[in-house]
This record gives sequence, structure tokens and C-alpha cells, in this order.
Amino acid sequence: AYYIRSQSEFIYIWPLTDYLKFVLIFLPIWIVIFAIEGLYNIRNPKKGVNEFYSVVTSVSTGIAVMVIWLFLSRTTFFSRLVIAYGWFFTIIFVLLGRWVVRFIQIIMYRNKIGILRLLILGNNKICYDLIKVIKKEKSLGYDLIGILTTTKDGYKKNKANINILGSVDNIAKIYRDNPFDVLVLADPNMSSGKINKLIEFTENKKISFKE
Repeated sequence: AYYIRSQSEFIYIWPLTDYLKFVLIFLPIWIVIFAIEGLYNIRNPKKGVNEFYSVVTSVSTGIAVMVIWLFLSRTTFFSRLVIAYGWFFTIIFVLLGRWVVRFIQIIMYRNKIGILRLLILGNNKICYDLIKVIKKEKSLGYDLIGILTTTKDGYKKNKANINILGSVDNIAKIYRDNPFDVLVLADPNMSSGKINKLIEFTENKKISFKE
């Protein structure tokens, strides 16, 4: 944006070093804005219209903060066109950057790089619906290692050809034999007492627990 504007006719423009200092000062604020909008969520990234909306909203908010600061500080500014160019090109490059990162991420997951070992708790319909999603969405980056049963009843047959590693009562031994990074609770009927024990176990082992 600075370069484009500097090539055209203008009355006054900051030196490049001052311009870069100005941008770097506001960089932490932009990072916070992007984080609030959920743009740094790698495991569950926004896509499509939601992604575009979040990027436009974040960039617009960041630009607005910079303009307000310039107005309140009565700083002699270079050109309004720099702001317009900056807004447009920032949106384009942020979107392109996210798409490149997502492409690299998919390649890494396909080569078993950076994936998380996932264990599902619950041998029921919710569990098997979840398995379908995980198998379909490879970009989630999960390697499903098996299922833990929570009750003696439920589905008697393994409908997804996934290893049933045992019962939740033996989760400590199962973890020693088959370490996992993420534990997903797919049984809404589990008692709060057992859930609290699971939370305590996962916290001690640094395992991500999802309900």
C-alpha cells in the first residue's frame, strides 16, 4: 500500500522507516483482534463465508483503531489512500496466507505429521456419527485409535470397524498401552462423578478433554 501510493503524485508522505514503525506499534493490537475473531484456531478453522467475514471484520477493526489514534493524536498523516490500499491488500494477503497454511496443513496430516491421537468415549449412535465425521474430514488432523465403552449395554456390535479398547474403568491402563492426545466424551448419560474423574485424569496427563 505504501509503495503504490508513493509512486503516484502526493503532497506529503512519511519516510518508509516511520511508516514501518507505525505499523509495528499497532501489530499487537491486530493480533488480539484476530484472536478474538477466532482466526488463530488451527484445529477448527473458519471456512468459506464465515472466514471471509471474520477477516474483513478484523482488518476493518484494526484499520479503525489506527485511524482513531491518528485523529486523537493529531498526527500529520501521509495519505488517506494508503489506508484504503492497506485495508484492501491486507484482506487479500491474509486470506491468501490462510489458504496456503491450510494447504500445507492438509499435506502434513496426510503424511501423519502433526496429527493428534484421538480416543472416543461411548459405544453408541453419537459415537459412530462422530466417527463418520472424523473419517470424512481429514483436515481435522485426528488419528482415531479406538473406542472406550461407558456402559455394559449400548451397541453390541462395532458398527465402524474401530477397535474397542475396553471400558472407561480401565482408562489408565489403556493410556499406558495406547497413549492418546484427545479424549472425546460421546455419552451424554455419563454421571457427573465419572466425568469429574475423567477431567482430573486428563488434566494430570495433559490430555485434551472434549464433551
